[in-house]
Amino acid sequence: KLAEEGMLTIDFAKLSQNLLYACYQSTNGEERLRKLYEYLIWKMCGGVKMTDVFAFGPEPLPGTAEFMENWHAYLSHTPGDRAAELLADACIYLGGEEKLRITAAETVDMHPCLYIIYCQRRMEAEDWMDCVSVGQTAVETIHVNKEIRGKIAEIAFQAAEHLNDYDRMKLFGKAIFFSKPDCAGLLRLYRLGDIKLIEDAGKRLEEITAEPFMANRGYFNREQRETNIPDQKQKAVYRFMLGDFEYGWEISRTDDKYLGWSGSFKELFVMLALVLLKKPDGNMARADEKILGTLQYRLRFDDCCGCSFETALLAWRNGYLLSEKQKEDCLNWLQREIDKRTEA
Repeated sequence: KLAEEGMLTIDFAKLSQNLLYACYQSTNGEERLRKLYEYLIWKMCGGVKMTDVFAFGPEPLPGTAEFMENWHAYLSHTPGDRAAELLADACIYLGGEEKLRITAAETVDMHPCLYIIYCQRRMEAEDWMDCVSVGQTAVETIHVNKEIRGKIAEIAFQAAEHLNDYDRMKLFGKAIFFSKPDCAGLLRLYRLGDIKLIEDAGKRLEEITAEPFMANRGYFNREQRETNIPDQKQKAVYRFMLGDFEYGWEISRTDDKYLGWSGSFKELFVMLALVLLKKPDGNMARADEKILGTLQYRLRFDDCCGCSFETALLAWRNGYLLSEKQKEDCLNWLQREIDKRTEA
């Protein structure tokens, strides 16, 4: 308590490594594996790995090679994000990145995040080809509803960009939206310029609505098991942005509330409709900066798309199909809505 209140300074990293070092020396076999893991999932031991413990003590610990083989086997069958982090450390100790790659394939159902660790290391080494290859294996193996599949695809997409591999970029772009649907992923599909991707994304959205995938979200197993199921409002926004203009317009026309600061779907539709109805002159005018800023905030867009929000939104506008009649009818409706708001 004194440490938490800042009245006493404790080096928890050093304290935890002393504890683990002593535990290793005082236990053997299955008990050693179990007790060490129990300690390593403590908050105090967060970030500490067994290789840190090996390097910590005043003298080398005995039997570390055999222990790490058993540790690897133990963690391979232990669920949880922390277990996966410790398993990756064991892989690197035993056989480097090749051992990590093999273990990722062997434990993909239990520890899919090993693929993230492997692909990140390949990206840091600028080995784009291997990152793309292993990333594709992960995408084809991991359940489509697991959000971690989309995170792996995001890393592999960057590697595919370095290689100018357009086919793989499409594959990973599709996987990103399918497994972690969000605005950035949706706009990325438009930037790729393939109408088939947009059509497939629309079908995927219907599947998510009909059959949500429920996964175990235990405290120590969050990242690897978490799913990204959009709520009803998000689904409506994505459905409209994926080309179902009539659907978005129908929701907005039946909303009789004045435009304001309610955060409604109608307000989002109006801003996006204004973007769609602008003449495609290549750029957004300075007068549109407020709308762009509001849209970026409301759509929760971040820079993981690899470009500015304006660039991504322009790709969406230029790829969106609207008939002349839809444009005319929507423009008249927008004018009436703006007039009502002005009069109010």
